[in-house]
Amino acid sequence: MLKLHQLFSINFTLVFLGTFGFLVFFTYQNHQERELAVVEQKLRTMIEIVDISILEGSISYEFTRDLARRTGTYIVIFNKALGTFTASHEDAVNMDIFLGIDSSKRPLGGERLKIDRIEDKEVMYLAQDTVIDDRGYIIAISLPIEGAKSPLYELWWKIAPLFLVSLLLSFVVARLIERNINFELRKITLYLREVAEKNYQATLSGSFIGEFAVLSELLTNLARKLEKKDRKTRKQAAKLRLKNRQNADIISAISHEFKNPIAIIIGYCETLLGEESLPEEKRRRFLERISHNAQKLSTLIDRLRLTFSLENDIARIEPTRFCLKSLALEIAKSLEEKHKRREIEVVGEAREVEADKTLMEHVIHNLAENALKYSSDKVTIEVAPKALWVVDRGVGLEESELKLITKKFYRVDSHSWESSLGLGLSIVKYILKLHGKNLQIESELGKGSKFGFEI
Repeated sequence: MLKLHQLFSINFTLVFLGTFGFLVFFTYQNHQERELAVVEQKLRTMIEIVDISILEGSISYEFTRDLARRTGTYIVIFNKALGTFTASHEDAVNMDIFLGIDSSKRPLGGERLKIDRIEDKEVMYLAQDTVIDDRGYIIAISLPIEGAKSPLYELWWKIAPLFLVSLLLSFVVARLIERNINFELRKITLYLREVAEKNYQATLSGSFIGEFAVLSELLTNLARKLEKKDRKTRKQAAKLRLKNRQNADIISAISHEFKNPIAIIIGYCETLLGEESLPEEKRRRFLERISHNAQKLSTLIDRLRLTFSLENDIARIEPTRFCLKSLALEIAKSLEEKHKRREIEVVGEAREVEADKTLMEHVIHNLAENALKYSSDKVTIEVAPKALWVVDRGVGLEESELKLITKKFYRVDSHSWESSLGLGLSIVKYILKLHGKNLQIESELGKGSKFGFEI
């Protein structure tokens, strides 16, 4: 298979040879036409000389031969009245113009210019029918044209040096162009290999050849697009790996959190089934433990379902008007019954709001339960004029944890004494987002935390 520079060299050589051959042929034809035009002009001049000589009465055989010798022509004069020829050469009367001619029946009718042969020489003759002193004459002058019609190879030998010089120059130019093309192609090849190896920092220098300059620019733009696409692909792959790792962590966390309650339930059930003689009080305590862990499983399942509903935009709010303080009081009473030794204080004025009551109950309940979990002192729910705050005086949070605690399945490990899957604040954040609100957090390590949202 031929390469680009080889195709260029072959085509360039063929075009050069074709063009040069055409020029040679055109020059040859033009040369012949000019030479024949010169011969014709000489013949017309000789016709005029002979015509004048006849008029002056100086035409004779000796004069005709002498004039023909001095001018290098063949001269034939035919006297129509007498039917006689005066010729400088015997073969001249055999020209086709005089074949079968006579004085009465074959007039020439003007003049005739034609190619013929005399003495095995190619000649051009000019024959003219004329009348001098009331006598008719046919004057025929011929001139050899071998010099005018020189063979093509003679012209070729004359221009051969010029052809060889031109061919050499053309070869040099073709080689220079071929070398430049090879250089540009090598640059592009090396650049494409670098890009194929994902070395997008590789550069492709410009070119003084317009087409290669455009190609270089297009390839550079293509490499930039490939780089962006490759970077995007790597990010998507990293996100997918992170997502898979998160899914694995989620499954692991769910499995771990479900395992404890299920193991407790199974253990107590086996004890109850295996020991029928258990005292009623112990049997009742075991059943309470079973109920408590079953309730914990139900709570975990509800939280998972709610989390995925919120995350996938399945949940929809159903706004109603209700008193926020009354809702806070109900939640506080419910949590105090659950945590017998803890106190939850609700302060502030009654405030009516328009929101999804069920979801807002979930928000306040989660915030209050978190406050109970991470503190041992009294927890306060404050209904302020423009916000609701849940305040605890517990361990507080480090600054580095403030942005992490609202992430799904994140837990402050050193304080995760109760199974929760780390979904509480994540659910709160999603619910508030549905209402167009943001979760606000203020915390100081060792002094406590405030979680709230604008009303």
